Amino acid sequence: DNNRSSQENRVKNNRLAYAGAWKKFKRFFTFFGERLVQPTNHYSRKRQYSRTYGYALIILATVMSAFVTTHLIHSLIGQYQLFADISILPSLTSTPNYIWMFIRFILFYAVFYLGFPSVSYGLKHVFQKRQHVFNYWLTQYEGMNVLAIVLLAVATVMTFISPVWLFVGILIVFFAHILLYIVTFTSSMFKSATESTIDPIYLSLIGLVVQLIITISLLLILF
Repeated sequence: DNNRSSQENRVKNNRLAYAGAWKKFKRFFTFFGERLVQPTNHYSRKRQYSRTYGYALIILATVMSAFVTTHLIHSLIGQYQLFADISILPSLTSTPNYIWMFIRFILFYAVFYLGFPSVSYGLKHVFQKRQHVFNYWLTQYEGMNVLAIVLLAVATVMTFISPVWLFVGILIVFFAHILLYIVTFTSSMFKSATESTIDPIYLSLIGLVVQLIITISLLLILF
């Protein structure tokens, strides 16, 4: 009774806070659903969505991607060790620290997912006359990747079910998710090229090369 009474008092005294939190939560899923049905690269001066939505989607994608990659490696090593114990395959002398591996993948994917909009934003500042606010551009950019987030969520669920038996399917869905990010990036570059004198294909290649250099450098540093 005391716990229920104190909880009711908190809700009563902080009614506006609870209502505001629910409203923000509802607006985020409204944004997610609208961008899933109709992703757009159209620039709008009306800031109808929060500038934090882009960061929220990047955090979500980073955590799920790190989990999928780490769990797949863990499952494959465990399956190999099982076959090694019952066959003539050489046994592994040591296994990686999966917690440390998960942390490194968190860092890698955070830079990977943030790298695409950052490179695109930098090229916009160089080649476009119009000024952009990075936080709102990030929300707009990640809004175009909502379908990729859904595919990543599907890969995460498949990893929970059976990472070994569904390994090929997980790889297909995961790489389709990565491919959508690349398509979004090239699309944003083509949009940027409409206000510059550089050919859209060259502008897209410049961005992809920069992102590739960042990704390979980070892989060499972390692994």
